[in-house]
Amino acid sequence: MMFWSEGGAGYGCNLDKSGKYTMGQAWSICKGRPELDTMWPVEFIDGLSVRHVDFQSLRSGVPN
Repeated sequence: MMFWSEGGAGYGCNLDKSGKYTMGQAWSICKGRPELDTMWPVEFIDGLSVRHVDFQSLRSGVPN
């Protein structure tokens, strides 16, 4: 799932870097592609989020 990044800097999946927008701002972002873009309440998405580690970001070996 992708979210509009903070400051309108494109899409991303990191909730910590995702923007939180007013209903008017969200409508403005989504109105051009209603079949693809959906507005979701922050509280709803936060309630579904889980913390995880991206294994691809790990280097080989254990840090000192």
